[in-house]
Amino acid sequence: MKKIILLLTMLLMATSTSFASNIDNEQRVAVSLITINDLQNNESMNKTTRISDFNFDIITYDESGLRIKKQFSDNDWFDIKANPVKLHNKEIVYFTNCDSSGNYDIINIAYDSNSNNAIIYHDNMRNSSKNVLSIYLKNTSTDDILVIEIFDINLIFDNIPIASADEENGLKYWYAKVIKPVDSQEDTSSDEISLRATQLEHKNIAIHTKKYNIAGATVYHNMEVHRKLIYPSGFAGSSSENFFTIVVIDREWTRCYEIPSLNDDKGSLLQLDNVSVDVATDTYQVINSVTVDGIVKQNAKFGFKVAYNSSISLGKYISITATYTASKQFKDINVATKIMPSETRQSGVKIDSNDVLLGVGHYFGQAWIIGNKSSNPTGTKVFQTKFKYFVRSPYDETQSEWITKTDNVEYTLE
Repeated sequence: MKKIILLLTMLLMATSTSFASNIDNEQRVAVSLITINDLQNNESMNKTTRISDFNFDIITYDESGLRIKKQFSDNDWFDIKANPVKLHNKEIVYFTNCDSSGNYDIINIAYDSNSNNAIIYHDNMRNSSKNVLSIYLKNTSTDDILVIEIFDINLIFDNIPIASADEENGLKYWYAKVIKPVDSQEDTSSDEISLRATQLEHKNIAIHTKKYNIAGATVYHNMEVHRKLIYPSGFAGSSSENFFTIVVIDREWTRCYEIPSLNDDKGSLLQLDNVSVDVATDTYQVINSVTVDGIVKQNAKFGFKVAYNSSISLGKYISITATYTASKQFKDINVATKIMPSETRQSGVKIDSNDVLLGVGHYFGQAWIIGNKSSNPTGTKVFQTKFKYFVRSPYDETQSEWITKTDNVEYTLE
């Protein structure tokens, strides 16, 4: 598709207000009609064609918020009314908004008082500008992106509300709504064993990264996931012991080297979903029961499934009832013990598809009681586990590739 870019100087007039704008000075406005690929292309913003016939029909900022209207034709127009909100510990102001025409989806409207801190498509104007109001709209008929960037527009904000936690990621990570990421994964430790009182802990660490290319910058979203097995070094053949399996988010962070203001040491947009844990015992070992625990993001009523079978292949899934205490966003999972049929040697637990692990400290854990058959011999035994999950952003429309990890530990029957 041929790209159209408009770059001009124009006079924007505002209605008089008691608090808001300085939209009565000469502003510089850059407008581009681009594809999503252009938005990801590091060089496309410098290929400009200057045209001098673009004008807004209405652009004002007053007590009722920001309003921007433009009519290209009878069937192609937008009329946006938007209200400002701030994020915690961020200088940039975002706008929650709507388009009354229905012709455009609003990807992002944001004002940054320091243009060097902003994602800017028309990057050749960054160094000569103090601030920028960015407007990104997606045409609902063509999926083309209309980028409007107004430079050196002084807006004053007094006592504006703080965005809710549910709103914050959608505003801060707006580019993930249209740009598909590139995935990478790194296992930083394949075998780390430490002593925990009378038990051993086997821990594997995986760092998952999704990379977003946006207007010449690259934003890296990172999540460090720990897979833990806590188990006894040995136990008497006539007794039973607890074996614990845990998937936990240990750390999240975001990095952008081109625009350091996008860095976040404590968060990313990544989440884990469809988390499952399968376990299998050695010969003459059986799974007596499993208890499930965890903290997840509450998207719907929590549920999970337990599978069990005395053979190696998984059997039919059955449902069990969960009890938990719920907060506004997150919930703690405490589930009564599920007793297995006799001589069960393989079992699996899967979180409900409507719930996700979203923040640092969120986890999905199980306590398995492993016992012995009366005829079991002594010696070294192996406890086998398989962890599976998806890593993705909440804007991914399709399933990403399964992350599958197998971890085995040895113990001794005495």
